[in-house]
Amino acid sequence: MLPNPFRMVKDVFSQLFAEGRFVHNLAVTFTGNATALVLGFVFTPFIARLYGPAAYGAFALFMAVINNLSPLVTLQFPTGYVTIKDDDVFLKMIQLTLAATIFFTALAGLIIFFVGEYLVNFFEAQAIAGLLWFIPAYLFLLGVDAITLGWNIRLKEFKRAAVGKIFSTTSSKLVTLLFGLRVYVDASGLVIGNALQYPLDSLARVSTAMRQQLKKINSLISRVEIHRLLITYRAYPLFVTTGLLISNFGNQLPVYIISYYFGQTTLGFFALAFSLISMPMNVLVSSSTTVFLQKAAELHHDNPDQLRSVSLRLYKKLFLVSSVSLTALSLISLPLFLILFGQPWRESGIFAAFLAYSFILGVAANPLSVLFRVLHAEHKNFGLNLFQICLKAAGLLAGASFNDPRMAIMGYVLATVLCYAVQLYVIFGMINLQRGIVVRDTVLTLVLFTGMVVFYTFL
Repeated sequence: MLPNPFRMVKDVFSQLFAEGRFVHNLAVTFTGNATALVLGFVFTPFIARLYGPAAYGAFALFMAVINNLSPLVTLQFPTGYVTIKDDDVFLKMIQLTLAATIFFTALAGLIIFFVGEYLVNFFEAQAIAGLLWFIPAYLFLLGVDAITLGWNIRLKEFKRAAVGKIFSTTSSKLVTLLFGLRVYVDASGLVIGNALQYPLDSLARVSTAMRQQLKKINSLISRVEIHRLLITYRAYPLFVTTGLLISNFGNQLPVYIISYYFGQTTLGFFALAFSLISMPMNVLVSSSTTVFLQKAAELHHDNPDQLRSVSLRLYKKLFLVSSVSLTALSLISLPLFLILFGQPWRESGIFAAFLAYSFILGVAANPLSVLFRVLHAEHKNFGLNLFQICLKAAGLLAGASFNDPRMAIMGYVLATVLCYAVQLYVIFGMINLQRGIVVRDTVLTLVLFTGMVVFYTFL
């Protein structure tokens, strides 16, 4: 009798990545996210052809608003769950986070009810006028998702999260496709389908250990306890949340500026290009960030000297993977888009070729940025976020002034590369690593990007 092939794969995996080790947790998280990516990508050509650039543009604008508001919902307390040693304090923090989520969800609903129409007209965002009431629902689902994610990391139950990600992504894409085929083809189908992944992810993370900890909550958090927790963990709402609000606004700047200067269809080109380029890199980033946060917090408490070497090894691996894979993806993006999505999406393929280089340094910078929290240097990250938003705005506006979408994308890429370079330079200084490594890799990234720009200029 031949051995079960799945058991063979499992046995090999267990031998290569011993359970409980950092590399095992990283491999499990990455495998789950990568599988979800592949399954989700299968649906993308059908969804793009079905909905078209205009719907993608409206969806991108809606998600930009959500991403700008989402850091407020939990005040970023879940990112600090892993650093809390006392279980009683942790359970009180769960209650505080849930209370914050409910408060900001209700506040969003009230704002939409009273001044939603006025805000749409003021910001000339008519493309999302019919989607406003999805905003409170999204904020609540994102809040619960953040709570369960932070809890999952604290308990090191990465396998549950990985399996849940596969199921939620597949279900989300399937519902998006079926909505367009059976109900109506507009941005609401993309919004509803995308929303589904958050509750499914949250449910998948709920484990026996979580339920047992929930049973230990025997009373609601008091105002005195709320005040004490807010004082103790004030860095999260003051610096982490504020920093993310600024950072997310900087990340969404191309959506707002492209929508304003070039319209919804061009925004659709950008949105699809950005999502497909970022999709594989986000898998690597989210997997690395999730596991590295837990590992960095552990090393900072128990073995701070080892934190430096672990950080450097992670950086080198991520930069190598991102530079090679994204350069290759940039070279094939145009023919790939033409094959998968058709001639109407040609410009999106060129956008993708440029945007690939904005992620190379970011793949390494984003996971390492958790060191600002672990080392209690949130104020440095706050200052960096202010600098980054100004630089990205300058790059985008300089490019848009030529009245050419490609120039706007080029300005954005250059600004983003420099933003991540400065961020890495600061992080390397914090943990006493050689900063020349960052300078060298930044120059390499800019040289590769220049070559791609020249190629498409004379194409």
